[in-house]
Amino acid sequence: MIKKLSLFLLLSSFLFADAKLFFKDNRKSIHSSICTNIILNNYKIFDKLSQKKLLIKIYRKNCTHSHGLLWFDKYGNFNANFVDALELIKNNPKYNYIKKSIINNSIDIVNSDKLYTKSHDNIDIQLTNAVLKEINNIYYGKTKFYRMKRWLKNDREKFEWDYSKEKLNIANYLLNALKNNKLISSLKNLEPQYIQYKRLKKQLKLYQQIKKLGGWQKIKYGKTIKYKTKDYRISKIKKRLSLTDGFVMTNDDNLYNKALLVAVKRFQKRHGLEPDGRIGSSTISKMNISINKKIDIIKLNLERHRWLTHIFPKKYIEINIPSFRLNIVENHKSIYSTKIVVGKKERPSPIFTDRLSSFVINPYWRVPKSLVQKDILRHIMDDSTYIARNNIKITNKRGKKVSVTDVNWFEYDEDSNIPYRFRQEPGKKNALGLVKFLFPNRYAVYLHDTNHKSLFKKTNRAYSSGCIRVHKPFDLLTELNKDDSRYTNKNIKNHIKSKKNRHFSFKDKLKIYINYLTAYVGDDGLLYFYKDVYDYDRVQLRF
Repeated sequence: MIKKLSLFLLLSSFLFADAKLFFKDNRKSIHSSICTNIILNNYKIFDKLSQKKLLIKIYRKNCTHSHGLLWFDKYGNFNANFVDALELIKNNPKYNYIKKSIINNSIDIVNSDKLYTKSHDNIDIQLTNAVLKEINNIYYGKTKFYRMKRWLKNDREKFEWDYSKEKLNIANYLLNALKNNKLISSLKNLEPQYIQYKRLKKQLKLYQQIKKLGGWQKIKYGKTIKYKTKDYRISKIKKRLSLTDGFVMTNDDNLYNKALLVAVKRFQKRHGLEPDGRIGSSTISKMNISINKKIDIIKLNLERHRWLTHIFPKKYIEINIPSFRLNIVENHKSIYSTKIVVGKKERPSPIFTDRLSSFVINPYWRVPKSLVQKDILRHIMDDSTYIARNNIKITNKRGKKVSVTDVNWFEYDEDSNIPYRFRQEPGKKNALGLVKFLFPNRYAVYLHDTNHKSLFKKTNRAYSSGCIRVHKPFDLLTELNKDDSRYTNKNIKNHIKSKKNRHFSFKDKLKIYINYLTAYVGDDGLLYFYKDVYDYDRVQLRF
């Protein structure tokens, strides 16, 4: 039997160093007063603890079939799960107060001749509270999501971000983990299973290591540095890119050589800049973002993965708003990728998950009321031929056709409830182009072709009113239907030529994830940082 003093020393060393704790003793069975309080509905023992409701729930369940304590065996000894729980909290500074409490209560146990004391309860309750908090953080995230969402809804005219994480019965999950003595592995299973999360977590470790080494120095602004020229700033740029972009330091001279050109282009590509190799103010501005801010951005994005569904399917469609790209992902790799145009900042595309259902050839465009109020009305007032030129039909509530000249449009403004419906007929002038992809949702958002192809040449492609425009949509359609013999390029072209509105269902109804990730690791292993087009990074930092 280990002497009581040895127990205390071992416990102290485990909490504040790396020793392992094993303690066994043969004593009479105990019964915790926690259970007595639970039976009497006396919950004062849980007051001021952050996980009070869960604590009541978990101890009520545990007291029905055991002595009541989670981290001690029935003889009052620390159990194997106790060691794992300490492993979980020992390197986290925010739990220092719990570590001290465990030490102080352990002293009471050591100094007592009783088999069981209230110090057992104190340790058990505080440790359970800490573990429950960690489970919440690991599975749901630390950000106060709904508080952030309410703030954004109050701050902006339009904002939608769905929280798609499945609900977890945390009390049952913890009890099962303890029953099987698998606390650490069970908690690891709660981490997001999305491949992006795993890749991004590796990058976080890399950037934290760079921070330990001192990060990087700022580079002064000046004239644009071109390939094969000399500049006094080149030596600092070489050191900067040696940390993140594969540049190998052979010397620290001031010549802009070929190896540095490769690293500069790689850096520009990773930061959404034109990879032309010219080191101007835009490139230097990105290089000067501090290591601390980079780490914050990575952590923000890791947190967003906790708001997504826990398990991803084998194959799915991934839309990332900040990168302006759509990917079809299969077995963790992108098998198809294309440019997209997303909602502008004042009319942002919503963030949510749904399932692809069908596509429409030669679609109608039923103009949303908000666009009628803010855009169409203004065009009609400026030019009454706008409606005819754009092949738009106007009907009243009963569906009867209305002539644009029969209405005094000046009676209305953008706040008016305009009692007419506007529908653009199929054709080349149609805002949706020649095809749209449907995944029915409460936001009335879909993917579609566009008659404004020039926008795909831009780097920043936030121009729509919320829906998502697809570059080369018929290439996407071919990819989505490649295993469906019902649709061939020939019969699709015939449907387009008919100019008739046709609706078809997809055989493979893939899940669609519309995400907002400003830090993203590509299949090439590179970490990309994208512009925070909707300022969600800045807002999330507040919560």
